[in-house]
Amino acid sequence: MKLVGYKALDKNLCYKGFQYEVGKTYTLQEDMNVRVSPNKTAKLVAKSKWSKDALKHRNSKGMLIKGTRITVKEVKTVDKAIWVKSPTGWMCAVGSTGHVFIK
Repeated sequence: MKLVGYKALDKNLCYKGFQYEVGKTYTLQEDMNVRVSPNKTAKLVAKSKWSKDALKHRNSKGMLIKGTRITVKEVKTVDKAIWVKSPTGWMCAVGSTGHVFIK
């Protein structure tokens, strides 16, 4: 089981506190892009690759809408940001500045 936290940075510049846990469900706090890899410059996941359930929560801009609940399949920290993978793709859960996008 992989846990990654946020809110405060420790001496190694890693977030600690709240934890994202694989298999748990979390809620988008704003509309989110879904990417093919955990990187803010990564390509967006093509509509044809979205899960049936995710398509129900997709807006006209191709983003998952605020309030959508996602199940975390994987968690990674990249450049001080925490990324979570849903069945459809990767989203930034906590930005490098500490802004929380997914709770």
